[in-house]
Amino acid sequence: MATVRKQAIRLEHDGPLSIPTEIREAAHLREGDTVLVEAADGGVMIRHIDPDQAGFWTAEWLEGEREIDAEIARGTTGTVYASTEEFLAHLESVPPADSAA
Repeated sequence: MATVRKQAIRLEHDGPLSIPTEIREAAHLREGDTVLVEAADGGVMIRHIDPDQAGFWTAEWLEGEREIDAEIARGTTGTVYASTEEFLAHLESVPPADSAA
């Protein structure tokens, strides 16, 4: 089992904090890395994000995810395709945007 490293640190004015070197190294965090910070179970969770996946964690992307989740909950998602083939057949039946004028 991996050793869990813990260390108390002080939150600076306006929110910045410094992650201690030992913890950064254990988490393989480097300067310039993107991390996800979330409130969880009365505390804060910081997770490393793969640079190729960082776009999925922007405020704009997450807002879109919340909107889609709300549409699904309301049952207003529009057409649901049973397969990739069905979806692609629909796309092929839609005229290009240029010819719609």
